[in-house]
Amino acid sequence: MNSSSEEDSPSNPIGILVSHRQLEGWLSQENPIPSPSELYTFRCPYTLRKTEQFRFMNQLWTVGDIVSLSESKSNKIFYAQIIKLHENELCEKRAKIMWLAPKANVGVTDESKKVHYDTFKPNDFVHVSIDSRLVPMHCLTFVMSVPNLFEYKKHIGTDYLVNTHIVSHAERYAESDEDDGPKSKKIPSTELVSRVKKLYENQIVEVRFLVPIISGLDKKYILNVLPQLIKLNPNVVKEVFNRILGNNYSNSIPPVSPAELLIALHTMDTDPNDLKYIIKATSLCFAEKSVFTQEILAIVMQNLMDVNPLPTLLMRTVIQSLTTFPRLIAFIMNILQRLILKKVWHQKTQWEGFIKCCQKTKPNSFQVLLQLPPEQLEDVLLQCPEMRKSLLDHVLSFTEVQRSHIRQAIMDVIFGKKMEVPMYQNLKVKCEPISNTNNQHVVVSKQEKQSPEKISNLKEDDLRPPGDCDEDSINGI
Repeated sequence: MNSSSEEDSPSNPIGILVSHRQLEGWLSQENPIPSPSELYTFRCPYTLRKTEQFRFMNQLWTVGDIVSLSESKSNKIFYAQIIKLHENELCEKRAKIMWLAPKANVGVTDESKKVHYDTFKPNDFVHVSIDSRLVPMHCLTFVMSVPNLFEYKKHIGTDYLVNTHIVSHAERYAESDEDDGPKSKKIPSTELVSRVKKLYENQIVEVRFLVPIISGLDKKYILNVLPQLIKLNPNVVKEVFNRILGNNYSNSIPPVSPAELLIALHTMDTDPNDLKYIIKATSLCFAEKSVFTQEILAIVMQNLMDVNPLPTLLMRTVIQSLTTFPRLIAFIMNILQRLILKKVWHQKTQWEGFIKCCQKTKPNSFQVLLQLPPEQLEDVLLQCPEMRKSLLDHVLSFTEVQRSHIRQAIMDVIFGKKMEVPMYQNLKVKCEPISNTNNQHVVVSKQEKQSPEKISNLKEDDLRPPGDCDEDSINGI
């Protein structure tokens, strides 16, 4: 750093050059020394209030944030930490800051040996002094949220520790964690957990204050507050799930397993208007394929099938599971068969999901559709008319013996007997191979069909259904 030709002010340490920071007149010599009350900079001082955070220029500013200021002459960047925030009813916003200086400059008197950093790394800086003035917010540039280091948190007071650890856009804190390097997190102490729980239960703090200590809560408590937690910012909800499931926590047993979390999201009692939050939360779960594996999803669907009535988002989860893990197709066919036994068509939402799932899994789902009652099968084919021809081709691929196991009412629906021109009139049926004692196929020709004498000479066991080549017999069905 360069030396200063002026004396350092009492609020500035020796060796930390701040007297030349000309920030739009804020640090100029004309700016008088602030009064002890720190109210003179506000045009409406009697409405002044201290706050933990506020928005300014589309940015959320919180006590503990690291900010930068630039020197107008040399364009050098200096860093500081916000320790107080003030605003009034005229929307004037000010911050009280504590200057940060490189550790390498501590105790160095030779100006030529002092270093200057244009980038901020928490471990390279140390707190030096509190500036006696209140800085206008337009003079500050946001660098990062409070680093996850004790040296930076102890200067902002215990009142802000919980609040500054989690704010509405938690991605800022992910940035500070990267600077500190990958570290496993520790479970909060029992004393801290009990104190925060007491504050929340007495409605002194909001549910977001539970996030930093949620890994220390028991399963029952977590599941009780889960409906409120999923309404937070999606980035915060993702962090909540990581803490609940024990991700990045060493030597700890997670309070809730992945299967229990996903089941709880489906079975919680919520207002229908809050369904969108549950959908977003379940989507976050499906995004973590390494945690919510196909085995976990199978367990979840198996348990949800035992819930009465069926959860609203069951079929959505079934379809999403199939999309994420296509190998679950056989398991999902079993789920669809169980839904028929539960008369899924009595629940409109589930019935619509059932039809969509069958449409998505055809031709595997054709065997399931054949087990539906005639009225429900007709409803499926009315909603998805393109499936009728495919289902008909599937049935025509059966042998006569295989088709004999299908109810006549179902065959009527598939062949379209209720239509003015039945579809089966122009179709040919696959013949059933039947062998005689000499292992030779007996074929009734058109001439034999027309000759009663030849037919009478045949044994009853030698007769078979009309084959592909017997067009007259088909028309006579």
